[in-house]
Amino acid sequence: MDLRKASFSDVNARELHVFLVLAEELHFARAAERLYLSQPHVSRTLAALEHRVGGPLLARTSRTVSLTPLGMTFLAELRPAYTSVVDAITHARAIAGGLSGELVVGCTATTALAALTRLVERFTHDHPECNVTLRELPLVEPFTPLTNGEIDILAWWHIVADPQLTLGPVIDRRQRFVVMRSGHPIAARDFVSLEDLAEYGFPNFVRNPGLSDATYDMIIPARTPSGRPIPKVGALCHTLSEAADLIARTDVVHLTTDGAAQGNVIRGDLVFRPIEDLPPLPLGLIWRTGREDPRILAFAATAG
Repeated sequence: MDLRKASFSDVNARELHVFLVLAEELHFARAAERLYLSQPHVSRTLAALEHRVGGPLLARTSRTVSLTPLGMTFLAELRPAYTSVVDAITHARAIAGGLSGELVVGCTATTALAALTRLVERFTHDHPECNVTLRELPLVEPFTPLTNGEIDILAWWHIVADPQLTLGPVIDRRQRFVVMRSGHPIAARDFVSLEDLAEYGFPNFVRNPGLSDATYDMIIPARTPSGRPIPKVGALCHTLSEAADLIARTDVVHLTTDGAAQGNVIRGDLVFRPIEDLPPLPLGLIWRTGREDPRILAFAATAG
């Protein structure tokens, strides 16, 4: 028996991928986050690979992580070989699965964030034969274009529960912020509680008829944790710009996420403060159940 071949047959692609990411990050926590794995899982995977290789690949102290001489040699020889294998598999899947054509990804002004841009960049790099089109959708009604087939995938908050929709991978989690005028009574605070907002109210945005009350409440809560109602104030708002004008003139505030409103409402008379008692919103991929095709599945696989 050829022991070298027998040993190599035990190595799986996950171990190699984990090592390559660790070699780039030189940080176990960041590598675990990037791989969507727990840190102990990453450590065990590396230990298994080191056992198969026959020596330590990374030197780890309480402060630093570095490649050992064996790790540097292994990395230099592994990286081009691994890339060639991945490219060959990707090309074969594209031919077999029919990835050529167009993939239309929808998003709103508040979900067109950097995580989505990075995902599209990775996908188009791995699948150049598939053309990805990003389409901005109405803020108050993002699901109609998905259900009627105008878009293939929607990048939106993973807070919906509908058997006709499949929730794919989460690509980001965004901290909640409140937008207010710079002279607002609570603008001087470093953090704001949801309990404080009942005194000021939210803009009266047009409701998406496709969202349940429970889903809408996760975006714009109707009550504080103690049960006090948070009123909707002013005329109906259809856009962030309309809401921003109301916020700048009154004590009305608006809930958003970090990166969302800041990127869409750039005004010197508004400030953003983090909410301390609301969990982050998960941003992920959503598509119609039973309508998966190779392009959708490949895009989801790139994200996950």
